[in-house]
Amino acid sequence: MAPVIVIVPASFTPPGVYSTFEAALRNLGFKTATVDLPSVGTRASGKQPGSMTDDANEISSVVKDLYDNRSVEEVVLFVHSYGGIPASESMKEISEKNRATQGKKGVSRIVYFAAIVLPVGVSNHEMRKRPVPDYVKIEHDWITIDHAQDAPYAFNDMPAEEGLKLAAQMQQQSAASFAERATYAGYNDVEVLYVQCTEDETLPPQGTKQILGVIEESSGTAPRVYKFAGGHCSMMSKPEQCALFVRDILIGK
Repeated sequence: MAPVIVIVPASFTPPGVYSTFEAALRNLGFKTATVDLPSVGTRASGKQPGSMTDDANEISSVVKDLYDNRSVEEVVLFVHSYGGIPASESMKEISEKNRATQGKKGVSRIVYFAAIVLPVGVSNHEMRKRPVPDYVKIEHDWITIDHAQDAPYAFNDMPAEEGLKLAAQMQQQSAASFAERATYAGYNDVEVLYVQCTEDETLPPQGTKQILGVIEESSGTAPRVYKFAGGHCSMMSKPEQCALFVRDILIGK
């Protein structure tokens, strides 16, 4: 039976942006769910900015519901960009290793798609060793990006008009979520399937190398790395191809 794929979004990204990718996965026989991260929203809506821990707790809640209330056999996390941080943190609650002590099923595989992981004790802000672009502003506990300026990097592998349409759907990101330090190296608990996007202009090769080094140093094992010909948001620019790629990873092709 195919696993349920739970998508953990990137920063600034509401769940609906992944809808076409979800549909492509469902067409291949997967059931899907996308986490609505508490750290993503808009100040204008009155939403309180969630922390990275809030995001991890929401991931845990979604996965526990699938295992405990819906009799799902396997959940695989597909985590994108920032989503790798709270997903790794959530493993203290939902990894197979930790839930086995309760006689329950848990997560044993994570697809890290152009995703970030942190060493314990380090925040996303601290992990980044590049200057913050001038089109990124922090106001009233929310981070705001001029997505029109960011689109050429995030959506570089699609026509500019399509990239701008996607950029217009992006929201704000809680400043606290980027400042909070990781407390759990969840990538030690699972099989890591890391996907590097070869045309990525948001997470450059040196950044990916740093992330893979964090995983290997902590776990003692070099993660399995796959390369996808696309940009940072390939699941939006090439949803069908990306879905097929994920299927092949999961069945071991």
